[in-house]
Amino acid sequence: MGTYPTCWKPSVLVPIQKPGKDPTLPSAYRPIALLFCIGKLMERLVTTRLTWWLEEKHLLREEQCGFRPRRGTIGALSQMEFHISDTYRQRQVMLALFIDLEGAFDSAPHEGIIYKLAKLGIVGTTLAWIRDFLSYRSYQVAVGASLSTFHPICRGVPQGSILSPLLFNVLLSGLHIPLHSQLLIYADDITIVSRAPKLAMAQTNMHEAAAALSDWVTTWGLTVSAPKSTLMYFTLKHLPSSPTTSLCGQGVPYSREHTFLGLRLDGPRLSWARHIDHLRTACNKRLDILKKIAGRVESSLYLFTEETLCQHHHHILSLPQSHPLLVTLYSTSGVDQHTPVWLPGARQPLLVRALQTLNTLGLPPPPSQPISPHSPIPPWLDLSPMFTLHLPGLPNRHSSSRLASLLFHQRDKTLFKHHVKLYTDGSHSPPPSTAAAIYDPATSICRTWRLPPETDVLTAELYALHQAVNHLQICHTKGKAVIYTDSLFSLPLLLSRHSSSSTAILHTTQRILIHLHTEGWELTLQWIPSHTGIRGNEVADTAAKMALSEVNITPFPLPLSTAKRLISRVCHSTSDTTLATGLRVTSMGQYRHNSSPQPWVRQQSRALDVALTRLRLGHTTFNAHLHCLRLAPDPHCPWCRSVPETIEHFLLQCSRFHSQRVLLRAQLIALGVPTLDLPTLLAAAGVHPTKHAVLRLTCVFLKKTGQLSRLPQLPGKRPGEHNGQLMCSSDSY
Repeated sequence: MGTYPTCWKPSVLVPIQKPGKDPTLPSAYRPIALLFCIGKLMERLVTTRLTWWLEEKHLLREEQCGFRPRRGTIGALSQMEFHISDTYRQRQVMLALFIDLEGAFDSAPHEGIIYKLAKLGIVGTTLAWIRDFLSYRSYQVAVGASLSTFHPICRGVPQGSILSPLLFNVLLSGLHIPLHSQLLIYADDITIVSRAPKLAMAQTNMHEAAAALSDWVTTWGLTVSAPKSTLMYFTLKHLPSSPTTSLCGQGVPYSREHTFLGLRLDGPRLSWARHIDHLRTACNKRLDILKKIAGRVESSLYLFTEETLCQHHHHILSLPQSHPLLVTLYSTSGVDQHTPVWLPGARQPLLVRALQTLNTLGLPPPPSQPISPHSPIPPWLDLSPMFTLHLPGLPNRHSSSRLASLLFHQRDKTLFKHHVKLYTDGSHSPPPSTAAAIYDPATSICRTWRLPPETDVLTAELYALHQAVNHLQICHTKGKAVIYTDSLFSLPLLLSRHSSSSTAILHTTQRILIHLHTEGWELTLQWIPSHTGIRGNEVADTAAKMALSEVNITPFPLPLSTAKRLISRVCHSTSDTTLATGLRVTSMGQYRHNSSPQPWVRQQSRALDVALTRLRLGHTTFNAHLHCLRLAPDPHCPWCRSVPETIEHFLLQCSRFHSQRVLLRAQLIALGVPTLDLPTLLAAAGVHPTKHAVLRLTCVFLKKTGQLSRLPQLPGKRPGEHNGQLMCSSDSY
């Protein structure tokens, strides 16, 4: 008890060269530690329990992100972006000190971690186990097939360990700076933000905060690398000189650019230009690879900015209620706690821009619904005996309703004869409407709730279960109870500790279940098949369907997953509408009247598919088009001389291809298609049974004319060059 097996403590370090570094220098390699898998499995068990305890008791700093549930990079980056935007709005000066902890994880003191854990209430066997876990460790270096001798590890948390990031977070939980400055912490990335109306005041505040951090780092045996740290400032004002500060007696270099959690910040006026350039370069490299693979990349990239903004908005509002970003947004003086701060001007933070986008798309701004970062069910508490996910004796879901009803009544009379019985159900129907209902046979009480129309049926079932357990603790005395539900998916969700769907309602219901379990209730949640003649289930089902037409809607915030689906659907619908409008004002509008998939997707020849698409769009190397782009001196057809060489002229009028056109017309008449025009040839417009046959005839016409090289330029070919190989290999299109 309280010990970690010694045989799991040694590790093997494999040095991996850092990109662009001198291979002759030891510092050019990043050591990767390999640990015993069974030991990491045990660490996972301890980490899960320790994380739940620390989060449930709120023992870690609210500013700490990284290796914590629901506290990732989005929260830290959004907080930084908000500070910068709000600095511009208030005409302030903001200093940001990005601190580099030298070998942070490798230099963390063991005794400091143990002391911090004891101060947080981790004592006894657990503390002894962690002490032994950190002690008497060693490593050896592997280069190829050779292994070095073992070297002892006296400081630092084990590299590659699942428990190590949590222990480091515990060590940083005692870091404090003066209240006039703010901390942004992501694992070992520490940033100090200081804002003030004047540069002198902001610099004074930054000096005090940096001094406090230097003292704390020295006290706990960590090392700050001042030359590798960075100082930046953000303001709309013109400053006479750059700010300065120091860490541990060493000056920190000033920079106009810094990479913060993957984003390149450029100051003093944040424009994201450096980050966009970086993304463009990275995307172009990947695009070049795609060009080599595909020969030619014709598709365009559409960025759904609105969808991304709105989904980040919902993600931010679902952060834990005490998250510094939400505190900053809602705690401005004179502003209601539940009313977001509306910032005028062009430089607005992500949350405000997302609110504006929601308004533009016609979506109501969702209420703040902070989500607990963890399930309220402790890792050591097993609630599975309360749940029965099947009806014993029922062979499968295709069994007769009579057999299911018989088995239910037998179980109800034998096991739950003296139990309080509740039935729940949720209903959803277009256009859309959602409702939930519970039925209490003992008191003949039937309660219903109409939920917001966008709510899905699974959330409605969970809402009904929530109201059922709430009804139990309010209207009934402690005893035995059973809740019947026909939702086979909601019960496993209530048992889950890591659900990503309907998290808020799940956690609330789980807390009530734990309370009932602690109070001594004998509660069972039993699944039953639907529409099998079970009276209580039929009553709840009928009540839920009747509630679909109720006038009053119960206020209920949409779950994050449902909100994302709704946002995605609205954004795609808006995009389709915009695309349809654009199609009507382009040549493509002649052949395509909506954004739904069309029947001209290639089957065997990509070259023919690209040629058809270019003809529909009007982007060809015909003289009329090139002349409009000032790439050809003459717009006329090279054979007809006096007529512009347009797509219509090429397909319908040019005398050069008269014989091929006569054959094409005869083949169309044989298919029962009397018309020969652009919509027929390029989109088979109005020809439903033989669309693909008409398009195949168009492709044959294109091959026989020998003009494929102009629709478009094929890889390795010049415009006008004949491609006889393609004509032979593509006859089966």
